[in-house]
Amino acid sequence: MLFPRKTQQTNPDGADIEVITPEDFAAAEFVSQRLAETNKLRYGIERVWYRNILFYIGKQWIRYDDKKRTWVRPNLPEWMPTPITNRFASCCDIISSVFAQVKPEVVFSPASTEDKDVQSAKAANTIADICEDESGFRDKEDKMNTWLTQTGNVFLYTWYDFDPKHGVTQLPEYGCLNPECGHRATAEQFGSNGEITCPKCGGKEAQPTGASEDVPIGKMVTEVIPPFEIYADL
Repeated sequence: MLFPRKTQQTNPDGADIEVITPEDFAAAEFVSQRLAETNKLRYGIERVWYRNILFYIGKQWIRYDDKKRTWVRPNLPEWMPTPITNRFASCCDIISSVFAQVKPEVVFSPASTEDKDVQSAKAANTIADICEDESGFRDKEDKMNTWLTQTGNVFLYTWYDFDPKHGVTQLPEYGCLNPECGHRATAEQFGSNGEITCPKCGGKEAQPTGASEDVPIGKMVTEVIPPFEIYADL
C-alpha cells in the first residue's frame, strides 16, 4: 500500500518543516482510484463475514439493516427470552481443528538437472526455512484457521521490523574529508565495493572518526490481516 511521503526542509528560523512533494499527490490519487474500484459491492461479502463472526461469538438474534448496512438486534421486548444453542461455533471449531492437522510445506524444486538449478533449489529451501522460523509463521496458524473458517479468507503480511527491541549492532562512523562538508555517517552510507562517495557533497575521500552508530538488526515478522482490511479487485 502506498503512503504519503514527506520531505524535511528547514525554514529561515531553523525549524524543520514537512513538505508534500508532487509524488505525494500522485500516490494519493492512485490510492483513491483503487479504493473506489475495490469498494464496489464490497458490503455484500462483508455482510456474510460479519454475520459469521457474530454467530460464532453467540450473537445470533440479529437482522440485517439495509439502510445502515450492518447487523442489528431485532426490535424485541426486553422480557422475551433469546435462547441460543451455538452449534455454529462448535462446527467452526471442528473445522478449524481439521485445518490445524494439516501442515502445508513450501518446497523448491530445481527446474532442470543442471548443477546451478540444483544448488539454487537447495539454497531456496534453506532460506525459506530460516524465514519461516524467524517470522513466526507457524505461531500464527490458530489465528489463520479462525479467519479461514469464519470468512473463507486468510491474508498474511510479512515485513521487516527494525525496532531496537530485536537487538542492535554498532557500525563505525566515517567523516567526509571535504573541509566545506564534514558530513558524518556510517560506512554503508558512504558507499560499497571500495568506492567512497559522500552522500551530501559527493566527495571521494573519507576516514573513520573513531565513533560508532547503533543500528537496529531487525527481525522478519508475519501478521495475520483481517479480510476487512484487504481491498482487492473482486
